Order: sequence, then structure tokens, then C-alpha cells
Amino acid sequence: MYHNLIAMLVAFVLLIGQAKAQSMQNIPMAVDGVLDLSDWVFDQDATIPLEGQWRVAWQSFVHGHPEHQLSKYFPSTATMPGMWNDRTDPDGKPTSSTLGYATYALDIILPGTADTSNLGLSIQSGSPSSKWDVYDLGTGKLLSRSYQGVPAATSDKAVAKWIDSYTQIGPSSTNRIRLIVQVSNFNYPVAGFLDAPSLGSIDAIKRQHQTRMVLNSIVIGILLLTALYHLLVYIQRKEDKASLAFSIWCSVLALRNLITARIPQIFGLDNFPGSFEQLVALEFLTIPLGVIGGAYFLHAILPSALARKNLQWISGTGLALICLTLFTSPMVYAEKLYIYQLHLLFCSLALFGYLVLKIKHGEPSAKMLCLAFVVLLIGALNDALHSQDIIRTTFIIHYTFVAFVVLQSSILTNNFTRAFYQAEHLRKNLQEEVTLQTAELRETSDREIQHAKTLLNKNEKLSQLGVMIAGIGHEIVNPVSVISNGLPLQEEALTTIKQTLGQSKPQQIEKALDKLELTHRTNQTSVHKLLEITNALRTQSRQEPLPTDGVCVNEIIKEAIILTAGRIFNTELTQDLGTIPLIQCYRSKVGQVVINLLVNASDAAEARHTEQRDNGVFERRKIKIQSQQKSRDDIDGISIVVSDSGRGVPETLQGQIFDQFFTTKGPGKGTGLGLAMCAEIAQEHRGSIDVTNDSEFGGASFELWIPCSIPS
Repeated sequence: MYHNLIAMLVAFVLLIGQAKAQSMQNIPMAVDGVLDLSDWVFDQDATIPLEGQWRVAWQSFVHGHPEHQLSKYFPSTATMPGMWNDRTDPDGKPTSSTLGYATYALDIILPGTADTSNLGLSIQSGSPSSKWDVYDLGTGKLLSRSYQGVPAATSDKAVAKWIDSYTQIGPSSTNRIRLIVQVSNFNYPVAGFLDAPSLGSIDAIKRQHQTRMVLNSIVIGILLLTALYHLLVYIQRKEDKASLAFSIWCSVLALRNLITARIPQIFGLDNFPGSFEQLVALEFLTIPLGVIGGAYFLHAILPSALARKNLQWISGTGLALICLTLFTSPMVYAEKLYIYQLHLLFCSLALFGYLVLKIKHGEPSAKMLCLAFVVLLIGALNDALHSQDIIRTTFIIHYTFVAFVVLQSSILTNNFTRAFYQAEHLRKNLQEEVTLQTAELRETSDREIQHAKTLLNKNEKLSQLGVMIAGIGHEIVNPVSVISNGLPLQEEALTTIKQTLGQSKPQQIEKALDKLELTHRTNQTSVHKLLEITNALRTQSRQEPLPTDGVCVNEIIKEAIILTAGRIFNTELTQDLGTIPLIQCYRSKVGQVVINLLVNASDAAEARHTEQRDNGVFERRKIKIQSQQKSRDDIDGISIVVSDSGRGVPETLQGQIFDQFFTTKGPGKGTGLGLAMCAEIAQEHRGSIDVTNDSEFGGASFELWIPCSIPS
């Protein structure tokens, strides 16, 4: 595919050059300032370029109609079309200077039947300043005059202007006319004529100019409408950077076509000082701006790291050319036209190579983009060679721009169409997609939902149980208090009976009294234990809308030990309660944390003990609880540490241990809510809870740290 594209590129340029050469073979050429058209037929469509060897007077303006031979007034010859850098000076020495002035002359022999009043002269924009006069060689009468700027012998009087024009020739008494062209250049480093003037019927010349004007207007209109359309697309969809890039690019191309088609000159927008320099600068600025716009568009539509690098270096070199254009005169930057052309060529090749790479990677849009760039490259290469007079074709970049824009628009349209069909597909199949996704969600989340329901039921039962325990604690405390209050009376009665009977009481009564005294001591111990439990239950089940001041954490720890006594009675519990200040906290919530840590420590120690016992190792279950004053980040607080002799928590799980529903216990034993609740309570106190592995017992070590006062 790529070989075919390259072959098509070369064949296209060669075909244009060959067609141009064949068309010139049958066209008469001027020789020594005379063009013989006596055998030429001027029909309604054909025009003839006035090419060949013209006579020229360098650094001289010949005014009026010379009556004698051309060689007397025009000692030199020059090729038309041709540039001044390959001419000879009046002394016959070669010179490369493009600044100065000159007068061109050409005698034209017309057919005897030709009516000059039906002929016209078409003039392409050449040197910045020129005046075109047509004389009747028989009478010396001026038949027509046309200006492109104002030529002068000095730079202060010369007025530069680039514009394509035509003029109608008046009636002549003979079939011989003389064309005299005064030319000057003081504003541009390149002078001469890229295209020769043409002679033909005035109707054909008018049609050519009108056709050229219409075509240029169509090209500019297409570019501007495309730019506006894609700008509106971007405004509606801000994430579509490709549309914005393409809009900017088309705007730059439209500006370039506007300048090169000489539209400002046609509407008289160049009739103020400095307008020529400004229009030239705009024409040159569109070259790097267009390249940068193309790179930006390619990066937007096919983004990658390589595209970003291409955009960076293309933007860097392009900005350098922009600065050169803005901060120097046309005499400086226009002389470096080849640099702008090389920048365009090499950047186009780099972007083309990127597209080829994307095609190899299977990018669907890359093929159409590559074809569009080939078309653009054809125009750029042809125009670069033609402007340097290497090939004799014509400028086609305008039309390749249009073809390029159409191809690019088709790519963006295909993207929009594909997106529309996807949206339509989703709309038609929305219910099916929703049903399918709902079924998948149900299938994957049924277990989690059931688990959550179970946890909610347990939570509700625990909540009801807490309320019931608080009520039971309140109800138990009354009869226990009655019994506790009666114990001193019972003890006093026993003492009175012993004193009354003295030493002479019978042995049976002595034994009965000893039993009563033992029962009294047992009851006293049990009642004290019941009071501790009921007090702890009432304290831990109390609802606290606000934090409580003056709380002793060691008392909370002792209450937690009392309430978990049934779970840790077979465990060796070590208490290391330090001297700590009273704090502000939610008392019952801190108690919940300590109870949860003690229960988890007991379960972990029991699991390790069972595992060791099965392996014939008998070690006592151990738990240690510590409290101490500890500061963090200059904030006073207290620390509660609970350590156990279990297996510990692997480091890979320590970051998940406080997540909700995460548990290391077996099925049916853990809910995954306990430590998550502890973390929430610690956060509520603006504190923290952490887990490490204890070096003394070998199990886990959980540390709860809370500040002495909850920050507001």
C-alpha cells in the first residue's frame, strides 16, 4: 500500500510537469525580444503565455514608446518567466542581486486578421512593483496600461503590491504591438517573474480570472465553514479536543489561502503604509502555524507519547520560525524561504511516518489519515519545487488542502457516526443490558446481602440485649442492695448469740454457729461481686449524647475485666495500670473498645493454645493489659495496650484488619464489625488504634490512643 502511495505521488508530479512541457512544445517562444504570433489563432478559450527571450534594460526606466530597435534601448536579454538572481548587469557580468529596477520589452507580431480590441493581457503577481504598457508600433499610441504597485528608481518612492490583474488592449492600426514593463524591487529578497503574462481574447482572460476567483472563494469558504462546524462541535462536547484542533488548523489554512489568493488586495485592504510587509508576514506565519496545527490535530485524534514528542519538537521549531517572522523584516526571513519549506517537508514526513506506525499497530483511523497526508504532501512538494523553479507545473496546494480537509472531515464524521450507532445500539438494547447487569449484580451480591442481613439481625439482637441487660442490672441491684444491707445485721446477731451463750454452749450449737458464720462470709463475697457486675453493666450500657469529663480510664479497664471474666477466666491476665490523669471521653464507648480487645485477645490465645495442645505442647494462655500517659504530636493523651499469646496478625493483613466485614476468625465466629467499630470510636475521640506483633508474648498487640480532651 505504501509503495503504491509513493508511486502515485511521484507519478502525479511527473504527469503535471510532462503535461506542462507538452503544452509548451507547440507554443511560439520569444526570440531576442520578438514573439511571432502571426500564425496563432486567438479563439474564445485559448490564451498564450508570453514566454521566451525578452529584451531588458537593467537599472533603467525607459519611458514612452521607443521608435527604434529594441537593442538600442534594451541592451540585455532576460528569460520570461525567470528570476533576477541569474541575470547579468549592464556590463555583462553575472550578478545575484535582486534589488533595483529594470524595464522589460517585447515586440509581438499578431495575425493580420487579429482585432486587438478583443484581446486582453493577463498579469500574475510577480515583482512587488510594476507598470505594464502596451503600445501600437505603427502609431506609438498607448493601447493599455496596468499597475501592480508603483515602480520607482528609489525605495522611498516605490509602492509594493502583489495582485493578479488583467487589462483590455485597445484597437491597433497594425498587427505589431510592443509590451513595455517597468519593474522595481526594494522590499523583497526575491524578484522576477514566476509566471509569464498571457495574451488572449478578453473574454477568455476574464473567465480565467473569474474562475480562479470563484475557486479560491470556494476553497476559503469550505475551510471556514469546516472550521466553524468543528468549533461548534467542540463547544457542545468540550472533551472532543480533535474537533478543536481541526477547527484551528482549518482556520490557519483558510487564512493562508486568503492571503495567497490576494483577496485583501482585491478589496483594497493593502492601501495603507506597511500593508505589504504585514501581508507577507501573515503569509509566512501560516506555514509554521499550519504545521503546528496539523501536529496538534494528529496528537488529539491519535494520542500517544510519540505524538506528544512530535508535537513538542514541531512546536519548538515552528515557534522559532514564528519569532523569525515577527522580529525581522521580509528582506531577512523571506530570503530563508527554503527553511520554511524544509520545516514543512520534514514535519510532514515525521507525521506521515507516525501514521504508518499507527497503521502497523492496527489503528483504524490511521489509514484514512495517511491518505490525507499523502495528498497534502503532494501539494507541498509540488509547490516547493515549482517556487524554486525546479519544475514547471502550477501551484496546487490550495486544492490539495481542500482534499485534505474533506478526508479529515470524513474521519471525524466516521467517528461521530460510530459513536451515534453505539448510542443507538445502547438505546435499543438498554433494557436487555440493564437486565443482564442486574442479574450479574444479584448473583455476585446475594451472599454479601445475606451476610449483611445476618449482621443486622445480630446487631438488633445485641441492641435489645443491651437494653434488657441494663434493665436487669437495675432490677438486680435493688434486691442485692437489700441483702447487702442485711448482712451487717446478720453478723451482729451472730456475735450477740455467741456472747450470750459464752463458753458453756453445747457442741451442736457451736457447730451450727460456725456454719452460719461461713455462710455469712460467702454471701458477703457474692453480694460484693454482684454489686461490681451490676455497677459495671449499668455504667457500660449508659447512653452518652455528650462526652463525660473527669473519667478514670483505669476504672473503665477494671469494669471491662469484670464483664469479660467469663471469657478470660482460664487465661493468665497481667494488669499494668499506670498513674494516668482523668480525661474527657465517651465512657461507655471506650469500655466497648477495651471489652472487644480483651475478647479478641482471649479468642486468639485460645486458638493458639488449642493448636499447641494438639501438637503436645502445653503453655498457659496469656493476656496483658497496660495503661499509661502518652503524648503524640505535642498532644497529651493516654494509651491502652492489650497483648496476647496468640498467632499475631501477619503484616500483609495489618492494613485490612480494621476494615468493615474483614475478619481472621473462622466461619460463624467473627462478624468483621468489632475492630471496625473500635476504629470508629477511636476516630470519634480524634485518636487512633494500631496493631503490631508483640515481642514478649508472640501474639498481637493492639494500642488505643486517645487525647485527654476531645478537640472541638
